[in-house]
Amino acid sequence: MKTPRYQTHTVASFLSQHKIATREEIQEEIGSASPRTAFRKLAELEALNSYSHRGKYYTLKSIARFTAQGLWRFRTVCFSRFGNLLETTEAFVRRSDAGYSAGELKEMLGVKTKHALTQLVRESRLQREKIGAAYVYFSAEKSVGRRQRRARNIHAKDSSASVIVSNPNLAVEE
Repeated sequence: MKTPRYQTHTVASFLSQHKIATREEIQEEIGSASPRTAFRKLAELEALNSYSHRGKYYTLKSIARFTAQGLWRFRTVCFSRFGNLLETTEAFVRRSDAGYSAGELKEMLGVKTKHALTQLVRESRLQREKIGAAYVYFSAEKSVGRRQRRARNIHAKDSSASVIVSNPNLAVEE
């Protein structure tokens, strides 16, 4: 049997030392392997790719220190236990109490999500509804989406009531 020319443990060792790397850096480390070989070695290691930087960076599950929300940042590079940006965005919206706007998701994920949200709605993986001045995204599962909408509407009513209480002059003007 032929001995493998490119060793998987070399990739694992390199990632352990550097925490994250691009495919090109991994190729160089294992001896100018083809992109296909690098991808195969990363798949053998069940490596994660970033949801930021267009999925350019890779790490190992054993390296990532995920928050309770399932996110890990290394310098400016973001990883998610849910996968790429589409999968992460969908998971965050599905698991939310009251859906999310694109701005709320950008704040939480640290990247723009408008294109991902548009694709998820187009693929019927999420639902979208205009509430006030913003579009809010909800789970495509009907019962979950209904519950999220109710919570969002209650939250919107509470928010406008608290604005009036905190600014009594506004209440008089209205």
